[in-house]
Amino acid sequence: MSGESCDFLDGCPMFKYFSKSAQAIYAYTYCKGDFTQCARYSRRMRGEEVPPCLLPQGFNLWDPEMEMPPTEFHLS
Repeated sequence: MSGESCDFLDGCPMFKYFSKSAQAIYAYTYCKGDFTQCARYSRRMRGEEVPPCLLPQGFNLWDPEMEMPPTEFHLS
């Protein structure tokens, strides 16, 4: 996957929940690396809904039954 980036990188809503340094780590690990390992990418490619709380490794940031994240939610 060298030199390739995920087609969905620029519009991925996940990044708004992270600091710039955390964004860079996720982008390097998943979006600009082997993005086929990203749970968000995989679900989107299968035509499935991608909840905003889903992290690339498949964990949820908050309960997916909630429509919005908890107030003042931001990870460093």
